[in-house]
Amino acid sequence: MKLGLISNSALNPRVHWTTVLPALFSGLAIEPSVRTISPPPLAWERRGEWGKVRSEVKGCDALFWVQLTSRPSGPIHLASYMNFGARRSNFILDAWRPLLTKIGFVATVERLDPCFIAYREAVDELKRRSPLAKFVWLPFGADTDVFYPRQEKKSIFAFWLGRRYEPLHRALLQYCEARGLRYVYPQGEGLPAAEIGRLTSSAQYFLATPRDLDDPKRTGGFSPLVMRYFEGLAAGTRLLGVLPRSGEYESILPTDAFCQVSPDGSDLAKRLDEDRSNPNNQSVVDAASAFVREHHSWRRRAEQVFNHLANGAAIEFPELQSKPQVSCASSSAGLGQDLPHDLKTTERYGWPYRLSTMGIHRDTYSRRASTPPFSARLLITGCGRSGTKYASFALQRLGLDVPHERLGRDGISSWTMAVPAESRPYGPPSSQVSFQHVFHQVREPLATISSCMTFNEESWDFICRHVECPPFAPVLTKAATYWLLWNEKAEEIATWRYRIEDFHCGVAHEICRRASVSFNWDMINSIPRNFNTRQEGRMVHILEELFRKGGFNVPTILRAGAVKHDPHSRVTWRSLQKADPALCTRIKAKATEYGYSTSEREVEPVRGLWSCQPKTSAALPSNRIPDLIPTASSRVGAMSNIDASPAQ
Repeated sequence: MKLGLISNSALNPRVHWTTVLPALFSGLAIEPSVRTISPPPLAWERRGEWGKVRSEVKGCDALFWVQLTSRPSGPIHLASYMNFGARRSNFILDAWRPLLTKIGFVATVERLDPCFIAYREAVDELKRRSPLAKFVWLPFGADTDVFYPRQEKKSIFAFWLGRRYEPLHRALLQYCEARGLRYVYPQGEGLPAAEIGRLTSSAQYFLATPRDLDDPKRTGGFSPLVMRYFEGLAAGTRLLGVLPRSGEYESILPTDAFCQVSPDGSDLAKRLDEDRSNPNNQSVVDAASAFVREHHSWRRRAEQVFNHLANGAAIEFPELQSKPQVSCASSSAGLGQDLPHDLKTTERYGWPYRLSTMGIHRDTYSRRASTPPFSARLLITGCGRSGTKYASFALQRLGLDVPHERLGRDGISSWTMAVPAESRPYGPPSSQVSFQHVFHQVREPLATISSCMTFNEESWDFICRHVECPPFAPVLTKAATYWLLWNEKAEEIATWRYRIEDFHCGVAHEICRRASVSFNWDMINSIPRNFNTRQEGRMVHILEELFRKGGFNVPTILRAGAVKHDPHSRVTWRSLQKADPALCTRIKAKATEYGYSTSEREVEPVRGLWSCQPKTSAALPSNRIPDLIPTASSRVGAMSNIDASPAQ
């Protein structure tokens, strides 16, 4: 991986950037394959420098930058677009609730891979709002070249750096004045970094409070873990103040190095008097300082970012105490593999994206050989054009991170995964991933074969390498042979099989049950059953996907104004019998096994508009998912039933 760090060092950054960017980027720049790119301001007279920036960006296959809120500065943004073939990822420092709609839309449409977020509350909500985007929790760190224990006497009682919460500030002033203690709180111009580090390490207490106390309107109610908590501990100073309500501190930092008081300071005197009488305070703080410097420095964050981008390594943190119960997406409930929250990523192995006029394609390159296989929860596979993209979209709306033709935290939905392969057009190498559940998805054979006739050459080349499909046969014969042999391959690895036509009739509920994820009946009913069908044309579905990824409802006029067309020939049992009688007989037998009708009458393929009716006309209660509701037009076979029996 050739990683380009797009820096704002040439853009006269504000002072707060100096506590983040130099420390993080210097840690990343240690890697030999990493280069730092510093675009100049947007000005005509700087065009020569921009030419150099373009050359540097073109030489990278991955780009990374840091931004404060919903979008980066203009020069950073422009530089990131100078190489559409590169994988693009960023780190957002202040993802407050009022900005999440814009952040989610941009991360989804621009396919940021991933979008690192400093606040876990924001990550959790973004995952719910924009389930198809990729968000990873990356907490702040401490610049350990600035914040470290000095061999000096702690001559300052309390040091408050930056914004202050006035009620607590006044209470601390009164406490220190009454006891003749030294309380330092800089005002006006910022201090040099070295002086800040010295003052912090010279204090007995370092004040830290969450941002929602002094600016609740801006944060939208978020109460995150900010840099001050890391910086005070890294400098070997005991923390004094208020814990963030998000639970982030308790999950990754030691609580015994923190003197907690109420936000208004009403109990400050009592709590401080008790805390100062504890002779073990400094030894606890020393241990906490060593812990933070080892696991939560910006240098460590740089290692985590690089390993995640290079080979998909999860960003994990050692825990010092029990993790509190905090709200999270349903896909994380009760599953040890999904903790902590930062594991969310829909691209485990770093495959970059290349944009083209026809959509989004993926270039694959292998993981490092020393990396152990990733164990995913779920694989949905089968014959191509059997609705794997529809299933992926629906399951992601239910909280399962199962992207289409790329690996997510919970698995993948892809027809190519039915066969073992180290190189495939879509999806990871077989040796790099294993699955707890393998579900075989089937669709009405005539509709599927009709659609398979439009495969591109790359897909046919992959198919012919893994099954005995005649490469030079008529396209109908080739597609029919593929349908039969590929489904047989899927049967060999599957633990359960179902029909996509039954997806709204109990299948989705059963998938969630087997994957230990809560089911939402209303969410399933809200998903259109003709999503991603080919009748409206390619452009309609590109626009449709952009709307849905951005978390917006698809305008009705989008489909109403589309010109309905049939992109491929309609296959019937009669035309299949005429093309290859023996093959037709085998396909009919397999179709019957899957529970589909093989009537000799002309059967038009079902293209996406799936129907499913209960046996009786009585309405089903919305809070109950039936074990089985057969389709009205299909005969139910043994393997189309929703039960716990393995695939035959």
